[in-house]
Amino acid sequence: MKFTINQSIFNEVLSSANRAISGRPTHPVLVCFLIEAEATQGTVNVTGFDLAVGISTNISATVEKGGTCAVPAKLLMDIVSRLPEGELVFEESEMLLTLTSLSGSYEVRTMQPDEYPSLPDVAKDPLQQIEFNPEGLAAGIKNTAFAASTDEAKQVLAGIHLKVDENGLEFAATDGHRLSMTSVSPQDSDDDREAGAELFEVTIPLRVMREFERLLHKYSEPVVLNFSKDQVMLRTRSNGSATTIVARTLDGTYPNYPDLLPKSFARKITINRKALLPCLERISVFAVGKLLHCHFAVSEGDQGIVVSTETQDIGQGREFIEAQVTGGDITYGFNIKYLLDILRTAQSDEIELQGNVPLAPVVFKPVGDPNVTFLMMPTQIRGRQ
Repeated sequence: MKFTINQSIFNEVLSSANRAISGRPTHPVLVCFLIEAEATQGTVNVTGFDLAVGISTNISATVEKGGTCAVPAKLLMDIVSRLPEGELVFEESEMLLTLTSLSGSYEVRTMQPDEYPSLPDVAKDPLQQIEFNPEGLAAGIKNTAFAASTDEAKQVLAGIHLKVDENGLEFAATDGHRLSMTSVSPQDSDDDREAGAELFEVTIPLRVMREFERLLHKYSEPVVLNFSKDQVMLRTRSNGSATTIVARTLDGTYPNYPDLLPKSFARKITINRKALLPCLERISVFAVGKLLHCHFAVSEGDQGIVVSTETQDIGQGREFIEAQVTGGDITYGFNIKYLLDILRTAQSDEIELQGNVPLAPVVFKPVGDPNVTFLMMPTQIRGRQ
């Protein structure tokens, strides 16, 4: 095998594949990148795979001789990332990879490539395939990822749930205390889909969805999602480069989250999000330790909210925020971190709170963005502030 490629381009490809390299591999060869050079097509493919997630990128290169090798990932990245900008020449023979640059040459022992497992071919016989605009898909992930559980022991809650139907793709995430939902329209439609039919549901690990989001920001052309019984595949292609991410989906039944949404609301409160966000960031300096709550004292007469928090032996903060209030006075207690997550994720100028009694679920709707819904369970209010 022998090929020539630009250092900065190859370093970016290695960095992407490295996110699928396990720190605790179940097989020695999984500490490696699988590098495949194809002379006829003039391409090099780099794969990282930990058996749960696989990331593979195919890129153009000057290939003199095709071949395949398995190279220790950390060592190769440490070398390539430190080399100066310019052309790199890779040549592998008899289990030894020689890397030559303007600054010198390096030799790395390789492993048997035949032992490297193949990525699942989800696209070969998918249960579902759908094409999306990468910007919309990335927005769907961003709008929901913060609400997923970061505790992998919670199994199916440690992921984002996707529901594919005739309207496109619905994202949902919940950790049991909050919920985020958003919908994205497909790049193209399938006229054969039955109206109102629920076609496919799957839950994808949060780690994988973060990788999807990171990759999607690099592309402008439509991307393809393929789903099988227990795998998901994202495929992108642009300017001679193609990246594929394949991952296992999560087992288990996802909660019936639409049932969490109240059917009607007694109160509606519209607030300027850009004013409320810095207010909460200032107030949050007093929310320390386990006391991560704040009080929302809503007044219809004053058409505003007193936002406050207090921690014994530290101090308290209190601010008044103007709001459009209908439905009467009420005081809610909110986890301030969860509330900040919602306000930082929403992109609208205003956000509408829809609620009922103090401990009933409160819905947050970005004004002007009907495809996004946030829900949070209020906290028990103790004492006065």
